[in-house]
Amino acid sequence: MGQPKFQHKENNLKHLPKYGQFSNGCGLASLLMLLNPEENPNIKEFLEKEWDYISSLFDRYHYNSNEYHWALVLQYLLLKCLGNSDDESRDPIYEFFEKRIKWIYHDQKLVNKSVQESQRSLLLEKNKPNEAFTYGDYLGDSDFLTPLIIMKNIHVMKTDAELKVLAEIFDFKFEYQEFDDITGAITFLAEELTSKTVKKENARKKWNTLEMYSNDSKYLLLYGKAHHWLAIKDVYKKCPEEAIKGKVDNKKSWKAKNLILEVNDPAQKRTLKLDFDDIQLSDRILVFSKRSANKTESFKPFSLFEPLLKLTKEDAPVEVELWRQYLIKRYKLYSEEAKEKFFAEEQEKEWENEEKEHEGVEEEGNAEKKGHLPPENPIF
Repeated sequence: MGQPKFQHKENNLKHLPKYGQFSNGCGLASLLMLLNPEENPNIKEFLEKEWDYISSLFDRYHYNSNEYHWALVLQYLLLKCLGNSDDESRDPIYEFFEKRIKWIYHDQKLVNKSVQESQRSLLLEKNKPNEAFTYGDYLGDSDFLTPLIIMKNIHVMKTDAELKVLAEIFDFKFEYQEFDDITGAITFLAEELTSKTVKKENARKKWNTLEMYSNDSKYLLLYGKAHHWLAIKDVYKKCPEEAIKGKVDNKKSWKAKNLILEVNDPAQKRTLKLDFDDIQLSDRILVFSKRSANKTESFKPFSLFEPLLKLTKEDAPVEVELWRQYLIKRYKLYSEEAKEKFFAEEQEKEWENEEKEHEGVEEEGNAEKKGHLPPENPIF
């Protein structure tokens, strides 16, 4: 008897883009792939406008791909949304999250403040008072940011709570799953992962739930695999033809090797095909759904875009000036000539590093570059 023919139905998420990531920026990159700005003009226009406003903060260090521009935008917006400014212009933003995800939002604002205070304290311990001083405005009455703060945070892996906050900006709400995990993610228990054939009824129910979500364009699936985020493109059973024709519980269709997860990995910038055997006890799959109007409340799509753009347009010039003052103080650059000399030296160092890399000299950090990561900013 020959081998059975396998087939599956491709879903409408099949053409997700393949984006690279900053070091530890897998959550931002994976969320961007799922949002798919190239196929969603409103989202793309918003991200591009935001980048236009904040790009001057990064004018000395060029990231040539939109995916890195947009990741910087997401990090900037996350810090803004989780800030504690007394400025009344922030009220519409804070009220937006209070209404949608009140408890997650409250907790995450406290966590964010603690994280930023810890980063500042660490800089002081390392005898870097000028760098630590840049946190003063963000942790004070305003929430002004500098590239140093943004880059320190973009290199910290995002939690599920942070990604839930970001998803709401684009009108995607987290769908709590009534299974085994208190976070509301889809997980698989130890006893469900031990067999070569998925026999547990609850495990099959979870898998069928994932298949259902993956075949509906209003849902996004974000896969937290150990300490790495991935964007799920497709979930399906690689089942024999006879199973497709009606025998949906055919034993072969429930073999672990025939349960397929296709994911986009931002660290490798390519699509990976995983199966049920690759799922680990610590893995979490977050489900997000597109918000829409309902009978109980009014709904305006992308309602947070306008207040965020207004905030960024007003704050970015102030933040550029704060950063310029920091550079003058940090590097004692009191003249344009001195500035140009300093940045020319920095650029020359980058060129030297690139030449060594092409010659096959392995330097610290080169492993990240091989994973399609942009070079680290030398100032940070």
